[in-house]
Amino acid sequence: MVIGKDEILSRCGIITKDVVVNLTIDVQSNLKNAHWDRLIYVKSAVDALIDAQKPFQRKFLRNRMDFKQEFEQWCKKNSIKTFGVKPEAVENYGIGMVATEDISQGKLLVSVPRKEMLTAGSLKSCPAMKHLLKDDPILNNMNNVALTMSILYELFLGKKSHWYEYLRFLPTEYSVPLYFDEEAFSALKISAFFDQAVNIYSSIVRQYSYFYQLLIDRSSPFRGTPFKETNFTFENYRWAASTVMTRINFIPLQGEFSEAGAALAMNEPALIPMWDLFNHERDLADVKVHRIFWGGDEMFQPSILQFAIIHSADVAALEEMKNLPVGKAPISEQLQLKAKSFLKNRLTLLLSTYVKLPEENDQNPSQKLCLACLDSEKQLLQHAIDALETCTFPSEI
Repeated sequence: MVIGKDEILSRCGIITKDVVVNLTIDVQSNLKNAHWDRLIYVKSAVDALIDAQKPFQRKFLRNRMDFKQEFEQWCKKNSIKTFGVKPEAVENYGIGMVATEDISQGKLLVSVPRKEMLTAGSLKSCPAMKHLLKDDPILNNMNNVALTMSILYELFLGKKSHWYEYLRFLPTEYSVPLYFDEEAFSALKISAFFDQAVNIYSSIVRQYSYFYQLLIDRSSPFRGTPFKETNFTFENYRWAASTVMTRINFIPLQGEFSEAGAALAMNEPALIPMWDLFNHERDLADVKVHRIFWGGDEMFQPSILQFAIIHSADVAALEEMKNLPVGKAPISEQLQLKAKSFLKNRLTLLLSTYVKLPEENDQNPSQKLCLACLDSEKQLLQHAIDALETCTFPSEI
């Protein structure tokens, strides 16, 4: 049976309205399986939306490298420059920056003019979107959501968008919780980050449903914009939201970067073409090398990249955690021993929950990623226990 356009849009309206109502209720974290029940509800709504919107979906079946030449030409035309590096496909990591020559510490690798960075400011070129950006409480207070809508605005402009070549070169999907299926989430249940992953997933679904309800309202603020019921699909929204989650950077609203690269005020989210192909060691608008790379190396830190991907974490922040200062404090030997014993027992209990991990499904890359994350967490706990065993606490009270 062929379902007409009006029936499809009606179904989408009903689903999103139900989501807006139900997801305004906070989950009580102390209730057993509360987050899992929330996830099952949200995923059922998402599955229904995706199924209903299939006739409107963009065709993502393409190879990013097919657009590499056009993207590089666009960068050259707009004064985006690279030095000693180039974008290349890297096995198991998609497209990243690869050194084309031996690179010494301190070398400038890429420079991007401010005007080529995609920010929420692009919405201001459309009067209707400018008013929406100012008046809507979510867009006004959540910069990441405003940037998500900016990406969609430019996407829906098509070839008229200044960032058309850049948007075409972005990944078609991402290894983040928004693309996880039930099997992947199930594997992640024992992780300390499970609740956070469910909350992120639910939040994006709620955001989409909220904006969809605005879009179909009789007095829709989206009138006069490229946003239509047939292009503002959940697939498009989660793609844009995932792009922001994995590529967001902050640049100063005014002023320039200092000699060291630190911004005077970093409070405007942006996507920075070419620069965002790096997996960064710090969050600056120019990239300089902090250690020596050899020709053919990819510019990233493999030791923490996998952990950062699964949790959509800030790689630079994770690196900083490795060098937290440790000061001296007047702690008694007895308290030190008690702390050691407590930590060891607690970590051992946590480690016991990782004893039996789900069997890996080679056909499910999201589940494999979750299992890799769990294995990393397991190793982290074991290393912590081993460190406690060999620490130099006193042997007697």
